[in-house]
Amino acid sequence: MNSSDEDLMLLYTKGDEHAFEMLYRRYEKPVFSFIYRIIMNTVDAEDLCQETFFRVAREKKKYKATGKFKTWLFRIALNLCRDRLRRKKIRSYLSLSTHGISADKDEIELQKSIANPGPDPEEKSEKNELKVLVQKAFTKLSKK
Repeated sequence: MNSSDEDLMLLYTKGDEHAFEMLYRRYEKPVFSFIYRIIMNTVDAEDLCQETFFRVAREKKKYKATGKFKTWLFRIALNLCRDRLRRKKIRSYLSLSTHGISADKDEIELQKSIANPGPDPEEKSEKNELKVLVQKAFTKLSKK
């Protein structure tokens, strides 16, 4: 049986458990790989992969076949990754500030870039210009 992902998901929403198994077998490895590239931790990637399919099962009644199943599935996985990175970021900052434990610098930078992107280039440029203007103004002030 070579059914489309959307057809399988619609069958699953009607109670066909075999359809879910087929979707799981079809997407388990791609979802895991996708999550691993973001999280960079095997244990967390396995956990989030399972959580992704759990969410698919839990939210099956909300599925609408108006878009691609694959897009919906990977959006769930991406949102779970973002949530995990935010929680890790908060925990790593708390542990760094309260317990003096060091964390992997590269991992923290990755988490920052995904979970909390920096200001856009225009905003950064405006701040730099303002900084230069303020510095020039200070140099013109009298020492008094």
